[in-house]
Amino acid sequence: MTRYLNKNKRNKKLLFLEKVADKKTSRDEIMFNLINALKKNGWKCDEETNNFQKKYVKKLKENSND
Repeated sequence: MTRYLNKNKRNKKLLFLEKVADKKTSRDEIMFNLINALKKNGWKCDEETNNFQKKYVKKLKENSND
């Protein structure tokens, strides 16, 4: 089984490599970073994803004003 997995792994290419999170990153921040990374690489997002991103940016602005 390991041999089979390794053979398939060699044939796959990374689309992009970008740091999205570390140990102390919140779930919302991970999601936000992942969405931005995907958009930078040409992915299109649906309405729900765009709404999440807008709400998170608004939340960041509110926290920075405090």
